[in-house]
Amino acid sequence: MFSPPHTGLRRRPLVSPAELGSAAGASGRNDAGAMSPSWSENRAYLNAETAEPAVLLVSEDSAVVEDLALLTAVVGARLEHHRTWSEARRRRTADQHDPAPRGGCAAVICTPEALPLPDAPVVEPGREVLLVGRETALLWQAAATSAQLRPVPLPEGEAWLGEHLSTVVLARGSGRIVAVAGSCGGIGATTISYLLGAEAAARGLRVLLMDGTSGTGSGVQSLLAEARAAHEAEGGVLDWRQLSSTEGEISPAHLYEAVPCVDGIHLLCPDASSQTEEFDSSASALPVALPEPALTARALEAGRRAFDVVVLDVGVRAEALPPLKDLLDHLLLVTRASARGAESARQVARRCPGLPQSLVVNRRWAPGHSAAETATAAGLQLAADLPEQRWLARDDELRSAYELLRSHRGERLIAGLLMEAGVSAGA
Repeated sequence: MFSPPHTGLRRRPLVSPAELGSAAGASGRNDAGAMSPSWSENRAYLNAETAEPAVLLVSEDSAVVEDLALLTAVVGARLEHHRTWSEARRRRTADQHDPAPRGGCAAVICTPEALPLPDAPVVEPGREVLLVGRETALLWQAAATSAQLRPVPLPEGEAWLGEHLSTVVLARGSGRIVAVAGSCGGIGATTISYLLGAEAAARGLRVLLMDGTSGTGSGVQSLLAEARAAHEAEGGVLDWRQLSSTEGEISPAHLYEAVPCVDGIHLLCPDASSQTEEFDSSASALPVALPEPALTARALEAGRRAFDVVVLDVGVRAEALPPLKDLLDHLLLVTRASARGAESARQVARRCPGLPQSLVVNRRWAPGHSAAETATAAGLQLAADLPEQRWLARDDELRSAYELLRSHRGERLIAGLLMEAGVSAGA
């Protein structure tokens, strides 16, 4: 469960339906500067809870039931066990008030004594059914009775079964990929990226924050390094360096389990190696190789399948966006309210025609320029106008940006950005 990095921070979203509706003025914008979609359009975003995925097992073999109970617990799924197919159908349809969800299953498994498969499907018609058992000859003979059956002999196939279940539990294929780019250095693209990830994680979503800058002084890299030094990071040590030595498709399950996690946000950085010494800021300033577009694309593909939200921070690397355009769902451009800021944002936007894009105005307005005027000049929809946070400008620690979410206004602004980018609890 997400634990905010500062004592006293809220552990759930503060925005209520009434507040979202009443905050929208004639311009359709709330007082935090973010566009306010209607409550009916965002009902799922504010109220939905993520159900634990289920693995359906039909078997009378107690040993198999015990093995599968342990295996499903390891991969983060709920084992739904029934002795017969008729019992499974009856239990899945009888009690409408059963708190356990009775929808689709991540996987369907049975043992030979449960055959034949029912004429009326318990789950989706034609769904693959894993046939598990310890008698290999009997298993293959039983599997030949139906094209739906896929034999998995035990114990030989336990490793494969674990990896398969882990993949199908995580691989929902519907994660939202949001890229954040800055019109110039120091405009706050990484800060916005982190706040998006922190708010999404606070709402119970699985979040991956990808450092697409991987350059000198990366804020995400520093965040991880400081968390490592304070023994506050969880997860593994998978990073861009290690991924660059791989080929082919990246396993969503492996990506989810192997990247480090800080404050409920999974991080993919240039260097995620464990640090046991006191944090040295100069170490995070060492130049590292930028991830190649092909590698970034592979990571995004896996991230979409393993996470609800993937936030790609490209910083000022606008040239990294065109090769990834078809994988992205939304682009947030961060700039300052000025003539130069509008022109820079317009040039970045031109690199990705057809991709939904919005403008985030950060910092103090230049004399004679407003956020709305800047958005009009850039040819983009204004998603949010973030006033200058002087305390944040004096602090280089990225995690301090979470202080913004302690205020009702700041939390609403970031929630509005998530909605603008199409992120919902059902992502």
